Amino acid sequence: MELKGIFHKENPKWKIDGPVVVIVFKSDVSTRGRGFSLKYSSSLTNSYSAYEYKLYHTSDRNGKIEYPSSFWEISVPGIKTIFVLAHNLNAGVETENEPQLVSKLTWESGVFRKAFESCEYSTVKFYSLKLAGGNMIEQFPKVNDTYSCSDIIKVEARMPITTSYPMFIAIYRQLESDAEGPENGRVSFAFNYESGSCGGVFVASSGIIKYKDNEFYSNKEYCVWLVQVPQAESIYFELESGEFEEDCDYITVSSVKELSTWFYSTATVISSENPIALVNGSVAIVTFFSDETEKGTGFRLYFRMEAHAFQEPTFSYQLFHQDIRTQNLFAYKAEPNQVAIVAFSAGTLLKAGIQVDITSFRPQVNESCSSDLLYIFEVNKTSSSTVRLTKTFTSADVDIEEPQIEAFDQPRRCIPLADSHFQACKSKNKCSDAPIGGSFRTNASPFYAIYSNVNVSGDLQGRGFAIRTRVR
Repeated sequence: MELKGIFHKENPKWKIDGPVVVIVFKSDVSTRGRGFSLKYSSSLTNSYSAYEYKLYHTSDRNGKIEYPSSFWEISVPGIKTIFVLAHNLNAGVETENEPQLVSKLTWESGVFRKAFESCEYSTVKFYSLKLAGGNMIEQFPKVNDTYSCSDIIKVEARMPITTSYPMFIAIYRQLESDAEGPENGRVSFAFNYESGSCGGVFVASSGIIKYKDNEFYSNKEYCVWLVQVPQAESIYFELESGEFEEDCDYITVSSVKELSTWFYSTATVISSENPIALVNGSVAIVTFFSDETEKGTGFRLYFRMEAHAFQEPTFSYQLFHQDIRTQNLFAYKAEPNQVAIVAFSAGTLLKAGIQVDITSFRPQVNESCSSDLLYIFEVNKTSSSTVRLTKTFTSADVDIEEPQIEAFDQPRRCIPLADSHFQACKSKNKCSDAPIGGSFRTNASPFYAIYSNVNVSGDLQGRGFAIRTRVR
């Protein structure tokens, strides 16, 4: 989708071709203004009778779209339809830089039929929206799926895709009416969406985390956020508002920098009686817990740089958040001098924990025999040790055959690994090279995976890790 115009006082009028227009309103963190009224009319100079448009809007935090269903009904015979779904969530995120709160789209399944005497297929396309227009981020079926030109294409479940903001556009365009054709060959598909979930990632010099502000939160909520203030020596936090049960429901902030030294991080509890906290380093972990008794309303937590770092960091952070309601697969392809931090959270307290299977682990080793490291930290509901190390994986944990190891006159941990040591795989999320001890269950529901890369390139295209999580 192409940006056609930006409305303001100097440009109050625009003429746009086409029968459907997407209008986006965005406000920043500076001066507030009043709302607006936007008048529109049609010139009726062009005819778009080939298609019927059906427009929909959703604004809930999560949901499922199925076709056909009562939400998207099959059109009548002889009429081709374009379905347009606009989704947005007033996520309550205020930052000076671009927020990294997103929508996550998970494709479940789809069946598509090619048009008569053609190799074209009806498509579902997803667009990420920004003020500067919209970019297509995914479509089903993919171009590679259509090369066979078969009558029916089945698109299986795919890895989740994310948008830059908690809003997206989904467009389903028919080439022929789905009411025509055999019953077993009709188009059908389903996808899930999640926006502004419990937890997330923020990268900004300052900002405000708002969670259920002026809304009642639920019992047994367990939320985690990652906050990065680039080039900060320390981060300042202040609770602006929050009406939750003291001593039972609370916010904690802790330092990622402490994890690299002590392998656990004590936390500062933030409440109305203790609204201010300082965290060392440029990355902080923010958690929110609620128990099973009284409910309260959410909060607004302000953060900013407290002190500037004395020197440039020797590595860069890559931050991710995964909302694991049932099953999730996360894959990370590593680059030298990166530290990847992934927060996994189900949004609620799970007494049985989470089943974790590291399906792939391919670390690199440098000349000093230091290797990439994969740490697993669990998040506990205690201020004395909110984040604690539970698992560590190094190159010594790589499960490769002994004859390959004996070819090197070196200790196992000093072996520089290459793709030849592992089974071939097309993408990181399809690799099957689990490390020794890579299947376990967490004691608490949220946990963090931290992957620290050594400064070496090497001959290892599949470098990195993949984690599958399951919630019972």
